[in-house]
Amino acid sequence: MLLVEGSGKSEPLARTARALPDPLPVGLSVRVGAGLPPLELLDEQGRTTAVDLRRLAGGKSLYLNFWASTCAPCVAELDDLERIARAGSHAVVLVSVDSTAARDTAVALLEKRAPALASYYLKEGVAGLEELVDLV
Repeated sequence: MLLVEGSGKSEPLARTARALPDPLPVGLSVRVGAGLPPLELLDEQGRTTAVDLRRLAGGKSLYLNFWASTCAPCVAELDDLERIARAGSHAVVLVSVDSTAARDTAVALLEKRAPALASYYLKEGVAGLEELVDLV
């Protein structure tokens, strides 16, 4: 539904179905009921690290959030994700899809808006992942 501020009504919004890339990118294909394998991501210093989301979740529900510093809604929700994590009932892990050139901007935003969250960076050249996270 499309909500237009001040109009007092909602309108149907057309959706378009889109197939995921085949095969799915390595590490993102998960069978129902299966655990998520460790993801190879970059840490703040640009080093490749195997991220075990189950360990990071510590038995809590996990929010895995893909975001970009150029996405205004993504940046705005960092504050909310920080609050969710501080409340203690959910673990939150951020994965920036920013390019290497924009990483300093992403790091600065995280230091300002979500310093307590576990954050990682997508390795460039992961085939097909752009299609999965194109909402960012």
